[in-house]
Amino acid sequence: MNRFRILINRLTLTARLAGAAYPLIARDIKVSVMDGDLDEALAGAVLRLPDGMELETDDGGEAVFSIPDEMRGDIRVTYPGYEPARVPIRLEADYSYTVMLHISGETLENSELVIEASVPSANKNQSGRSVSLNHDELEYTAEIGLVEDVMSSVKLLPGVGYTGVFNALPSIRGGVPSDLKASLDGFYLDNPYHWGGGYSIFDPKTIEEARLYHGVFSARYAHTISGLLELKSRDLSTERADFALNLSTSAAGFNISHPLPDFSGSKGANRGAVMLIGKITYWDPFVYLAKELSKTIETLSPINVVSTAPYIRSLNLLSSYRFSDDMELNLNAYFGQDGIGLLYNNSSNHIDLLSNSELKFTWDNLICFFTSALLFNPRPDIVLKANVGVSYNSQLMDSDINYKVMQGATPIETENIRKYENRTIGLQGRFDFDWDIGSGFLFSAGIEELYRQWFEITDTNSMIDAQTDSGEYKSFLRVFPNTNNGGLFSGLYSLIEYKQPGGRIAAEAGLRLDHLYFIGKNFTIQSAPIINPRLNFEYYPLQNYGIIDKLTLSAGAGLFSSMNNNIAYMSRGYGIDPYDLKLNRAATGVTGIKLDFFGNWTFNLEFYYKYVFDRAYTVNVAEGNNAVVYYNFDGEGHIYGFDLMLQKIDGRFIDGWISYSFNYAYYHDPKSIEAFNGAAFTDRTNNWYYPIFHRFSNLNLIMNFKPGRNFNIYTRLGFASGPPKSKQGEAIAYTIVQDDGRTITKYKRTSSYSDNERASFSLPVDIKFSWFFFYPNNKTRTEVYLAVENALSLIYQPKGNTTMNPYTGEEEEGSSTASFELPIPMISFGFKWTY
Repeated sequence: MNRFRILINRLTLTARLAGAAYPLIARDIKVSVMDGDLDEALAGAVLRLPDGMELETDDGGEAVFSIPDEMRGDIRVTYPGYEPARVPIRLEADYSYTVMLHISGETLENSELVIEASVPSANKNQSGRSVSLNHDELEYTAEIGLVEDVMSSVKLLPGVGYTGVFNALPSIRGGVPSDLKASLDGFYLDNPYHWGGGYSIFDPKTIEEARLYHGVFSARYAHTISGLLELKSRDLSTERADFALNLSTSAAGFNISHPLPDFSGSKGANRGAVMLIGKITYWDPFVYLAKELSKTIETLSPINVVSTAPYIRSLNLLSSYRFSDDMELNLNAYFGQDGIGLLYNNSSNHIDLLSNSELKFTWDNLICFFTSALLFNPRPDIVLKANVGVSYNSQLMDSDINYKVMQGATPIETENIRKYENRTIGLQGRFDFDWDIGSGFLFSAGIEELYRQWFEITDTNSMIDAQTDSGEYKSFLRVFPNTNNGGLFSGLYSLIEYKQPGGRIAAEAGLRLDHLYFIGKNFTIQSAPIINPRLNFEYYPLQNYGIIDKLTLSAGAGLFSSMNNNIAYMSRGYGIDPYDLKLNRAATGVTGIKLDFFGNWTFNLEFYYKYVFDRAYTVNVAEGNNAVVYYNFDGEGHIYGFDLMLQKIDGRFIDGWISYSFNYAYYHDPKSIEAFNGAAFTDRTNNWYYPIFHRFSNLNLIMNFKPGRNFNIYTRLGFASGPPKSKQGEAIAYTIVQDDGRTITKYKRTSSYSDNERASFSLPVDIKFSWFFFYPNNKTRTEVYLAVENALSLIYQPKGNTTMNPYTGEEEEGSSTASFELPIPMISFGFKWTY
């Protein structure tokens, strides 16, 4: 079957070369693919040409084909279990290339360690565990918009809730958005976001693969009960130096890489490489243009509140060095900064009220981290990996709100000032051990320690309206305690994997032990040790049968745990005994069916259920002049649903996928009397509710059309049902006593939770046109793209609840949108030049 597909590929390529789409002048190319450590030929390696055509090497590890003389770019070479490689097409008379591949990821294996892998496939999705996006898929789905972001691609995957453009924190299969954990090359990142979660720090040009674990994933991973995003940094070439310049509507960036020689003094092959990546945004022209257009287009008026255009500055250094065939060191250093400024003025001229309000707001965010990973292969069947890293994150917010109100003959002037500073310092270390026992068995074990120090300082004079025991409403100064807490997370895991050699069965059984020791001001508190067993089973009843490459049936179950972010800012006296601290828990079960077809088509269907328990939540209660926060650990939830995905991978003329996700998420906070979405709710003690981020349905149709080798059209059509909203009542007037003794009239609106209240649906539409240029006489490659995000925003905006003026009781205009998008189509233009 493998030889038959190679023959078909060659005949297809020959027919295309004979067609009018290519010139008659062509040349033969021979590529040999070898194991770089064993010097053995790799049969069945996949070669992808710059125009998207794919070939496979024969039994001798060779592929011979013809290409047009003017074709330039890279040939991408992949093989299961190996790091991919890129080979530049050169002008030399000798058109023979030898590609040396090395074992990938977390193993440095040699000839005595058997690789159990089927014929290469571009699809790395694991049924019941994860979905992944390779670098090419990230290139056409994430390199779009005012900020090119890997999360733009992740949000299109099955099981991921819709959020809109300016929100990189989606819900994963009904989980709380903040529970999504990111891991970069094995290093956990706490807050990898710009603008408070608007975009992530992950530039698609720096990422080789993004894998989203949303099922029953391995006991190797922790710190989430809903989803883990594992990212692998870009592969560095040890064969050539590269330089790329990127310009777009709102950003400029560059990346430069260079091989590292053998520092031992020998004149052998290069041992490693280093890459520097930089990016800077400039939104000022876009903001200025939008402000000018807002004078004639009313829907653009929200842009006028921007006083300092959003900005991002980042620098990333990557390095990899192989000391020997058995030892490799990887380093990653990142520095990023972002910010924004807002200035808002609003005046009201009512028959009984004259009012003017002014808001000044600034936000600054700093993210830094340094990580290192050492891989060592002490003997043929053992791999050791050690990770050490440090991180720092600082968030500064400064807001000043002035109210000037004339109610009848009573002047009212208040000023609410809030200065907020949040800093997090992190240290983490991890050690992993893998042992190939033989006969299809692999044993793994590991230990990790993560320490976090949280600082939070809030300086405010903001007032809250509260009702006293006598029934009178009064204004109180809201007080926030400052915190300086630490947390030590400890984890141990052990697992065994089995894959029947040449058979139809694979399984993984693992056990994980997690613990949190919390250090607060003048107190300590800890969780009981948490045991998280996990089990996955796969069965392959059909392989190489007709049009079916492989049929996979999967089932898995496991326990998971994570820490609620609010716990970081606990203070003593919040009603928690020394051993009351609990981590969020979830019991998860998944079953799935996956069909891989010849021709790089795949279909995946998964059903899941999660029972959430011991979930932490807070209750805010006004006591005198203080806003007291009470912590509870008895929250629960029932989550179930299904995801399906039909995908065409790396097609010559078309590829992409269609995915649909149904999700039912019902939560319960037994002790909560909190507000729902800003609406007062009297008693939710015996009530279950849909969380504010919940959507029943999410549909994405992703198509990448390739009418010519120099031209791509990427389209995205989405549909998402509406999120919950509160049920609003009538405006009610009440009299309130100010802190200076004066009495004024204000308005509030009764609101309540209802299972039946939903905002309207969202309908995102994106399109991107890309042109590629290859130059016959040099090694340069140019890409130009034009993209439009949220194309329907001028004619359709989801509708939600309106807001009310607290001094007049009247509805405020322009406040009925429930969209998480900007109110205009986001048009972007990009240019990328590579040498």
